[in-house]
Amino acid sequence: MEFICGLADKEVALDIVSGSDHPDVVREANALGITKYFGLEIFGAFVFSKSNGILVADFSYSAELIKLLISRRHHVTVF
Repeated sequence: MEFICGLADKEVALDIVSGSDHPDVVREANALGITKYFGLEIFGAFVFSKSNGILVADFSYSAELIKLLISRRHHVTVF
């Protein structure tokens, strides 16, 4: 936690990127008490559910979209 706090104090841009389902990543960040350091910069995998019998993506980002968002926001190259 000290490490993350130190980076945040130095105004380092922080992102969480995970292959886990997005709601799970957010839930884990909340449980660790680190969400405040990342804000909306928490990204997880596709989450699907059924709506009226149709499979739909709830809240999700593809890996390529995440790379694009991070590279544009922070002016860096992401591989």
